[in-house]
Amino acid sequence: MSLTAESLLAQSPTGVDGQWLLILAISAGVVLLVILVVLAQYFRLWLRAYMNNAGVSMLDLIGMRLRQVDANMIVLAKIQLVNADIHDVSTTDLERHCLAGGRVPNVTRAMIAANQANIELDWRTACANDLSGHDIIEAINARTDASGIDCSDSEQETVTVD
Repeated sequence: MSLTAESLLAQSPTGVDGQWLLILAISAGVVLLVILVVLAQYFRLWLRAYMNNAGVSMLDLIGMRLRQVDANMIVLAKIQLVNADIHDVSTTDLERHCLAGGRVPNVTRAMIAANQANIELDWRTACANDLSGHDIIEAINARTDASGIDCSDSEQETVTVD
């Protein structure tokens, strides 16, 4: 007596038809394929964030896609902040500013410039200035240029107005 797949399915004790098992297997395969495609799409970006200790998870990346946030911009900003030793800005903070219409790369550069110039600037203040239309990078640069002027007596010139 030889057993074939058809005879085994026909003798199913639960009464489940073989066609339903086939449909279930195909459905599971399609779901698995969709999950793998989504993960593959963000794997390089996640790996880049992981290698730079940026703390961006795969779920964060998928959430960014669902919220229609530019994941490349957010990950790059997060990496730049971490590399500049600014750890108090979260991925969620970056996303919120982006969703509010802010310019995340400008605020990120301003935070880094302020950190390098030993100017105290927190993320909320920087975002508020950016959203109000101010060019925060220009303000930081003006402040660092003004504080970098050397006005020693030997180099100071006298200017007279006629």
